[in-house]
Amino acid sequence: MSRLGRGLLCNPSLATRSARLRRIEWRPSDTGRRTDSVNQPSAQPAPITRAEAWWIVLVTLLAVLVRLPMLVHSGISHFDEGVYVLWGMGVGYPSQEFFATPLFPFLLRMVFALVGPSDVSALLLNGLFGTLTVPLIWWVARRWYGQVAGVISAGMAALSATHIVFSQMALTDITFTFWFVLAIWLGTEALRRCGGAPPSVE
Repeated sequence: MSRLGRGLLCNPSLATRSARLRRIEWRPSDTGRRTDSVNQPSAQPAPITRAEAWWIVLVTLLAVLVRLPMLVHSGISHFDEGVYVLWGMGVGYPSQEFFATPLFPFLLRMVFALVGPSDVSALLLNGLFGTLTVPLIWWVARRWYGQVAGVISAGMAALSATHIVFSQMALTDITFTFWFVLAIWLGTEALRRCGGAPPSVE
């Protein structure tokens, strides 16, 4: 046994202190591989080129064109949509808390306060969040897997038929998807900045 090993066995507090110093750093771009390090700084993402910036602007505009103009031809047709809209208008529905969490109706109420309650304004919320999800997907995929993955993921999100359809409905799915992806990215950023370990209260 080495001198360090004997020292750790003879001094448990030293072993505990050594274990606290070691961090397991996880990088999403490593596709699941983990590396032991002591607060190693992660690699910075490549700078955004002009071509990539223009591509994301065009893809986001495309997302707007296939989502927002169709809102005027849509309407509230799903039962759950009616519950959320009534909740957002302050009218309420019996046992409405079992249909969704309060965030989506609260956001609907904010939209109604700005532009007035209507079918189009109710659908506008998801139209906006559906559009914002596209550049968010680009940034997260780019940050994790590189430039090519970022631009491809943004294009797929912009042209996803399911995402387009639900962006034209007053259901919770699109708004939830935006905040869910954002929460995952913020969580991984917190882990990265802490050297791969969750924030400690010590």
